[in-house]
Amino acid sequence: MYDSVTLFNGLAINGTKIENSVEIQTLSGETFKAKKIIFASGIRDIMPDIEGYAECWGISVLHCPYCHGYEVRNERTGILGNG
Repeated sequence: MYDSVTLFNGLAINGTKIENSVEIQTLSGETFKAKKIIFASGIRDIMPDIEGYAECWGISVLHCPYCHGYEVRNERTGILGNG
């Protein structure tokens, strides 16, 4: 994980732009202020039927070499394409 990132699992109910930042209010009553935010609404990855694939997901099997290339730089890389 990155030192500059904080994860929060909850429901944002309001967002307000304040100068060079944004303030988010949550359903649980918490308020967060940040320069940048990422909203993750959920996704479902469909794993191929390859033995050991799911167990390695997010560790040595990554969904995107562009997104995670820095973390595995100087390592051998294989690409599995579909379509």
